[in-house]
Amino acid sequence: MTMDKPIKGISVDGGTEGNPGPCFYQGVDIETGEQLFYEHLGEGTNNIAEFLGAVHAIHYCKKNNLDTKIWSDSKTSAHLLNALTEVAVLKTLLLKLAFTILYIRRSKFFI
Repeated sequence: MTMDKPIKGISVDGGTEGNPGPCFYQGVDIETGEQLFYEHLGEGTNNIAEFLGAVHAIHYCKKNNLDTKIWSDSKTSAHLLNALTEVAVLKTLLLKLAFTILYIRRSKFFI
């Protein structure tokens, strides 16, 4: 089953120069192509960069009162953030943020 290109939401991606190595992440508005945030993190792994990019997107949505989907090509980040909503201690906090993070396979139409 193939998924159509998302047309709305925030696309997040993280990366490293070497793994581990200097890492970074960014978030882009899918509809406009506008870069919403970009951060260099220092030394780290690709998984850390991907995860922190997704967390930043959740914070960005909350701060800007946005109700939109967050798209990531990191299965690890999407799974972890969605699973955290099931942890009793974190459930109330995370559900207040009202986020949706979805995994999509890396492809030519992603950032």
